[in-house]
Amino acid sequence: MKNPFEELLAASITPFLEAGEMMVRELENSGYEHFREDTVRQSATETVTSIILSFHGKCRFMNFEHWHYEPQTEDLCLFMRKILEKNNWDPALGRQMVEQYSRKRPLSDGEFRNLKLRLSYPWRYWKLVNYYAANQKVWISRKNIEKIEQATALWKPWQHFLRSFF
Repeated sequence: MKNPFEELLAASITPFLEAGEMMVRELENSGYEHFREDTVRQSATETVTSIILSFHGKCRFMNFEHWHYEPQTEDLCLFMRKILEKNNWDPALGRQMVEQYSRKRPLSDGEFRNLKLRLSYPWRYWKLVNYYAANQKVWISRKNIEKIEQATALWKPWQHFLRSFF
């Protein structure tokens, strides 16, 4: 017998799965590894966000558990996704965010393409399904059911955003 979370999952998973698979295919054909190597090497001298120099001349690391080797567009994507999900994936807001970011640091064509790919993946939905699969419990919290309902409700605004923004 399925619980309410599994019923919502079964009813909604197909378009999210297809979107994720399509994004992965696009990523594989995009030359991402070459792009990643170039942009990370290029930006290595630009970003030092997690290093703090103490009064005694020693280096201290902050949030080092989150350190990884990815282009800066990942940070922009994470920020945009968080804000856009809360604002119903408003394309005008997305454009404004990229314009403001580009005033300080213009995006190359490759970075913009990478941003599109990152925003095209159903991260929120994937995180919910992954959490459920890894922590399957007898009792499903109402909060998780609400989260999958919200993720499903954002499908159309998210697709509209992707079509009109990119």
